[in-house]
Amino acid sequence: DRILDIGSGSGRDLAHLVREGRQAYGVEPSKVFRQLAVETHPELRDRILDGSLPDSLPDPDLLGGPFDGILCSATLQHIPRERLFDAAFSLKSLLGPRGRILLSIPSSRPDLDPENRDSQGRLFTPISPGELELLLERTGFRSIGRWTDSDSLERAGIEWTTLLFEIRTTGVIRPLDAIQSVLSQDRKVATYKFALVRALCEIAETRPRIASWRPDGRVAVPIEAVADLWILYYWPIFTSSRFLPQMNGEWSSQKRGLGFARELTALIDAYEKGRGGLTAFAIDHRNGAFPESISPLYGTLLKKLKVTIHTGPVTHAGGSLETGPLFGYQRGKILVDGPLWHELTLMSHWIRDALVLRWAEKTSDLSSGEILPDQAVNPLLTRADPDRETRDARNVYEELPDLQCTWTGRPITRFEVDHLIPFSLWRNNDLWNLVPASPDANQKKRDKLPSRQLLQTRQDTIFHYWETTRNELPTRFLRESTVFSGTENPSLETLFLALQESVEFTALQRNCARWELV
Repeated sequence: DRILDIGSGSGRDLAHLVREGRQAYGVEPSKVFRQLAVETHPELRDRILDGSLPDSLPDPDLLGGPFDGILCSATLQHIPRERLFDAAFSLKSLLGPRGRILLSIPSSRPDLDPENRDSQGRLFTPISPGELELLLERTGFRSIGRWTDSDSLERAGIEWTTLLFEIRTTGVIRPLDAIQSVLSQDRKVATYKFALVRALCEIAETRPRIASWRPDGRVAVPIEAVADLWILYYWPIFTSSRFLPQMNGEWSSQKRGLGFARELTALIDAYEKGRGGLTAFAIDHRNGAFPESISPLYGTLLKKLKVTIHTGPVTHAGGSLETGPLFGYQRGKILVDGPLWHELTLMSHWIRDALVLRWAEKTSDLSSGEILPDQAVNPLLTRADPDRETRDARNVYEELPDLQCTWTGRPITRFEVDHLIPFSLWRNNDLWNLVPASPDANQKKRDKLPSRQLLQTRQDTIFHYWETTRNELPTRFLRESTVFSGTENPSLETLFLALQESVEFTALQRNCARWELV
């Protein structure tokens, strides 16, 4: 009986609910719409509030307590994709036990420009009903209804999908809720917890085989793998043209206070002096061969990072939870409960998008608002130069006398380095993921995943290029293929099975288009 209409617009639906005797309230960010609704439906006075998803919703306790239902009609499509994760949690926080959400999104909208905006400039984030169902189900809802209707305004080609969800009533905190609690409620004097969860998400999605399941149902993740990712995360922050504080007190002193700051600064200084910066470090790390003067700097930093990660976020993440700390630690391994690892594996791409924004907002808070969140986002997304990371593979293929396109099998004189799993999905430049393709085939494949049948058909050619790069760059190929497959010195057959599994998993989780050679 208690209903909140988010994006109540002209008040039509809200007025209907009030006439039915519901305790209904509306949330609408447009002042013009709020005024129109009250003029048209005087009974809505004091029932329509200023607010919007995901950050500016009313406190339900100020309106009589949690709601039984939320109406979210034609609203979610106007939220940027990276904020949908936060929107789902905001909706959940408003509902009581067995609360329901009724929402609608456009399932077909042919009138949008290339930037997904309509003639009035409004954003229409392209999200499929299936993708939205996955998001809400993973955040604690269950889908109990779904149907499609034509546009009520009879606009050609436009269709709407309506979905109905209900909160699960397990009585136990869900793992993803625990992550949300850590990110929003845990006391944070530094950005360590953001970096830890981000690294675990990246490992769960792109290299899950380095983790091992224990008899007690927990998953052991090597702390060294997390530490290496921390170097890539914090390096662009330390070298940003603007000082980006990462810990309480850094902004006022303009000095780094993180537990590993001195060691990371020393490594950065060594690489920034004519060595090529972050990209050069990343390539040296891939090859497992640091210059003699660099190796001790990296070793010292790695030790300091492990201590910081163990004694900091691994020990203290979950202080806001009744169930206690979220992670454990034993002999160089971070211990993650099995259900939480399951959630991280399925939801990593959603969580990482939200994490970057939360991290940027924390940086802004640490600067007392003098650094805007958008100024912190770019360094958080900066990684090594992908062109330079693929140069070794390109050099190997350029020397081959009988080069043929990986996908068509036809001889080629010009080629482009193609990613088996598109760079846009995994941002992965490992040698096993890099193959030569004709410019035409590479252009047609673009950001699509190859079909299972196409991969199997082209298996021998992929093996040929893997064997070639393994012979020419043995140390790098071995390191990267071992991490990816989870097997020491994997055979090409083992590596290919890992590739097939990763392609299919990514296709299912990301709702990706598949590419089949025509």
